Amino acid sequence: MLFNGFEVQCRAFTFEFRSWKEKLFDILDYVIYHMPFSNMAKKAHRCLVEAEYHDLDSESRERIYKESFHKMVEGSLLGAREVGNIYTGSVYMGLMSLLEQEKEKVEGKKVGIFSYGSGCGAEFFICDMKSNLKNIIDRLDFMKQLERRKKITIDHYTHIYSKKDEEVIYFSPEVQNYKDHLLNLFLKG
Repeated sequence: MLFNGFEVQCRAFTFEFRSWKEKLFDILDYVIYHMPFSNMAKKAHRCLVEAEYHDLDSESRERIYKESFHKMVEGSLLGAREVGNIYTGSVYMGLMSLLEQEKEKVEGKKVGIFSYGSGCGAEFFICDMKSNLKNIIDRLDFMKQLERRKKITIDHYTHIYSKKDEEVIYFSPEVQNYKDHLLNLFLKG
């Protein structure tokens, strides 16, 4: 039986957290989901609410969903909405989005991160966010990274991605624009 990505994520997620003795909503301050597109986070969060609060009526579950999604998930969606699917990296872009949106509010909080693969392998882990994150968040400059994107023509895109790596001609003025602290942060950490 084949499932679309949403069904795979929900089934994997439901299976993964059932082994926990506590409700995730009692443990976590934020949740970041694998996001091939931002609505996937909505669907996955609804699945979590349904599983954790299955004993409540649908109206109560809907209220919990809306409140918890806004509080726990919304801050992680910026990157997925702006960039789209980057596969495995979507959860890490979600983390960058959360840091950009919530800033120092994440200090000392617990962030659940859930990702799955096409083979229905799933990972769930909790990040204990340390304090004094301001310097790290400022160095990420996530908004600056988004703002410096350049529109290119479909011909240019095809030129870049239809060649073997050694055949790609990089346009030197464009490459020079990206040799800055953001690239160094990405390459060196």
